[in-house]
Amino acid sequence: MEDIRLYPYINSIHIDKFFEFYNVSLEGLGPSLNMFIGPNEAGKSTILKFLRAIFFGFDKKYPKDWGGRIEIISKNSTPIIVERKGGTKTGILKVLDQNGTLKGEEGISFFIRGINKTLFENCFAFSLDELQTISSLQHDQMQDALFAAASGTSQKALSRVKLYLVNLEKELFRPRGQKPLINKLLKELTEVSSAISKVEDELKGVIHIEDTLKELKNERLEIQSRIESLRITEKRLELLDELWDKWINYNNVREELSKLEHLDTTIPEGIENLFSAVNSSIEDITLRINRTERELRQLNERISSLELDSRITSNEEVIEKILSRLQEAIGAKERFEEFSQRKTVLAERIERLRRDIGIDIDEDNIVNIDTSFIVRQKISTLYEAIDEGQKKIIDLERSFKDLESRSTILREKELPEIQQRIEEIEVLLKEFQGLKLEAEELSITQKAIFRRFISIEALLLILFITLALLSIWGQIATNTTLALLGGILSTFMFSVLYLHQKKRKLVQKRLSELKEAQNVVTQQTSKILNDFNPREGSFLEMGPTEELNISILRALDQLGLEKRHLEEKKLDIDNELQELSKNYKTLKKALAHDNDLLRKKEEDLLGLCKRLGLTSIPPHNLFVQYLDTIEQLRDLLGEIHKIDKKMKEEKTDLKSFLEEATSLFEALGQNLPQEGEIFNELYLLKDRLSDNKTKAALKKELELQIELKAKELKDLKSALMNQRQELNRILNMVDATNSEEFWSVVEQVKKKRKLLEKETLLRLELSQLGEDFDELYRDEDRDVVRAKLQGIIDELKELETKREALLKEEGSLREKITSLSSRDLLQELKTQKEGLERQIEALTKKWAVVQISKAIFDLAKRSFEEKSQPAVLKEGAHYFSLLTRGRYSRIHYEIETGALRVVSNKAHWKGIDELSRGTKEQLFLALRFGYIKTLDSQLPLIMDDILVNFDPERTRNAADAILDLARKRQVLFLTCHPETKNVFEEASRKIGGNDIKYLEIKS
Repeated sequence: MEDIRLYPYINSIHIDKFFEFYNVSLEGLGPSLNMFIGPNEAGKSTILKFLRAIFFGFDKKYPKDWGGRIEIISKNSTPIIVERKGGTKTGILKVLDQNGTLKGEEGISFFIRGINKTLFENCFAFSLDELQTISSLQHDQMQDALFAAASGTSQKALSRVKLYLVNLEKELFRPRGQKPLINKLLKELTEVSSAISKVEDELKGVIHIEDTLKELKNERLEIQSRIESLRITEKRLELLDELWDKWINYNNVREELSKLEHLDTTIPEGIENLFSAVNSSIEDITLRINRTERELRQLNERISSLELDSRITSNEEVIEKILSRLQEAIGAKERFEEFSQRKTVLAERIERLRRDIGIDIDEDNIVNIDTSFIVRQKISTLYEAIDEGQKKIIDLERSFKDLESRSTILREKELPEIQQRIEEIEVLLKEFQGLKLEAEELSITQKAIFRRFISIEALLLILFITLALLSIWGQIATNTTLALLGGILSTFMFSVLYLHQKKRKLVQKRLSELKEAQNVVTQQTSKILNDFNPREGSFLEMGPTEELNISILRALDQLGLEKRHLEEKKLDIDNELQELSKNYKTLKKALAHDNDLLRKKEEDLLGLCKRLGLTSIPPHNLFVQYLDTIEQLRDLLGEIHKIDKKMKEEKTDLKSFLEEATSLFEALGQNLPQEGEIFNELYLLKDRLSDNKTKAALKKELELQIELKAKELKDLKSALMNQRQELNRILNMVDATNSEEFWSVVEQVKKKRKLLEKETLLRLELSQLGEDFDELYRDEDRDVVRAKLQGIIDELKELETKREALLKEEGSLREKITSLSSRDLLQELKTQKEGLERQIEALTKKWAVVQISKAIFDLAKRSFEEKSQPAVLKEGAHYFSLLTRGRYSRIHYEIETGALRVVSNKAHWKGIDELSRGTKEQLFLALRFGYIKTLDSQLPLIMDDILVNFDPERTRNAADAILDLARKRQVLFLTCHPETKNVFEEASRKIGGNDIKYLEIKS
């Protein structure tokens, strides 16, 4: 495969959250064929829906955490990230290039290239449902489907549009129809026009009145126009009178401004605040200078009052060295006293422990006695061995007694019982032998009786039936002799059969007697067996003699087995007695041996006790206590030796410290204190040193403060000079020499500014009269204006009175016209006619639009069929040939009839209806491939399990076609059939040039 492709492709897919998927990544997609393999319900259709949403948006609003991203490798091998998240109806799209630059939808325009959502779902990303839907359409539906696929709309939408136009045309107008809307309105218009003509004939008598009414109306309108003109003049005069006082105020303001014309209003805003701030700053700095000078004087006075001890200052290092060791020396003294007390306590404890053990041992022996773990373990082992030996001897004696007891029981109890049981079994065996003989006799007798009587009765019954039939046949054959002979013989046989039945009853009675005898034998046998083995229960049931014999035989076998078992048990008891005799001798030897071992262990322990200073063997716990006490004594003696060593060291350190302290007191010129008072004097010296240090530190701190205060005083004087210069600069800005002049100028400037603002407001109000309002007021007199205003008001009243009179006269004439004619009816009819005409006009325009829309729809469809379809059909025929393995070579679309036909390799023409469902699916799959091939778009082709209805041959053909299409664009194929992988691998090996990637979708 080449490293650089001529088209972009999807490299990876990451789904943050989309239906059943959560944080799922599919990486390593290739530029050619990519197979997504997973079980049913693994989410293949969801992946298809997700990719549709990434490119063209969600179908509804999803939460903000829904969505994901894909990585696209462009032609120049640079990655582009396309991400879409929920939150809006179609989602929020982000496109990032390799530099991380954020782009909008134009960032993937190179990938989509004018393909809309519907076209993408129809041709580029489809499932088996879409393929089956288009393959089941009729001729006209197929045309719409092809046109829809090319135009980027759905086939259902185009069908709905076409059907809507046809139905709308029928609803609007038909040449000879009655129900369409336009036909109904035309009929109604004719009726209204006829009614208007009839009413107009009735209204010719009121024309003169209408002319008079028009003249009155014109006169009234002229008066109305005059009234409106006068009202405008009235409002202007009222406004002139209303603003007269403000014009006077305006002139006064202008006069005051002329007096303040020399003032400059450009003085900076807030200059008075700045002036006040500078004055305040000067006063504050002056106060701070006075306060600082006073503090300097106080600091100098404090320094002069401080006095330092020169001797302590010169010997400060020696004093600090001695004082640093003071606590250590005091601690050494206290530890020495503590060690002394501890030594006394330990000596008392040693004496008490010696008394406790009651043995007088000197220190050397205490140290040399071995109380190690090994010795303790050896002593414990000896004690345990002695205890174990004693226990074992006791156990052996107990076992010896048990053997004697068991031997007595076997000889005196169990053996006599077994012998007695054997004798009882032999008696039972003899009784069962007698029962067996009696049962055999009963069985033979019973069998003979049953066999003889059953055979005789059967023979007599057969003879009787034969003779009876012979008699009947003789009667039928009219043979009197034969009939008579058959009747006599049959009667004789019936008599013999009756006698035999009677004899049989006697035999049955005998059998009952035998059965009673059998029951007696059975009860005896059961009793014997129950007495013999009551836990088994009675296993003999009342029944035929044969079963009784079997039961007796089983009982004999059981008795024989029990006898053998008892004999074996007797033999086992004899063997057990012999074994007990042997064990008795063995136990006796073991007891003697253990006694010897116990004496030896006691001798070893006694020797160890003597080596430790004991004359006899004490109990184990006392022995351990003795060893523990020896160890305590040894530890106490060792501790006393350590204390002596430490006391010596502390005494040496204390002596050295006292010598150094004596030298220090001599250097300071003090009298040497007593040894017991040295520590108190050192504490006093420590306080004097601390006080001297405090004074020195305070003096140093005061000197530093004086230096800082002097610097601060210098800075304050410099700041005071700067503030005074700033104050002079502000005074110069307003041409003032002092504060009084400054504040006077500021107040005048404020006054001028307020007058200017007032002038502006008054001018704005007076400008309602025009820009020449000043001349207007100068030319007019207020009294004259008010007189004109009153005259206009009076004229308006007269005109209103005249207008009211005209209105009344017009109303009178209209009432007269109403009383003379049906004027309202005519107006109503005319209004109705106008409404009908407007409706007809609107519906006619709508009908024309429908006609034009149908023509445009058909024209667009025909234009597509003539221009675009040849290339689509040519490419589609190529893929149709691949899919059918050359069985069909061409696809032909007849523009005139709108029929889609295919040509087989035998030059046979077939319509769509003649094809099987599978071939139809192949045809429309090929048309999709052909249309994709003709488009200038590099979008990937995505298919969801479209081959499930194909047989193996069609599947192989489809694999060849898909791999051919995958040479120049990326193909994503989703399937739940793992065996499809083998088909594509076989096709890839055959065709070559395709690198197939496999991705597993886990459920």
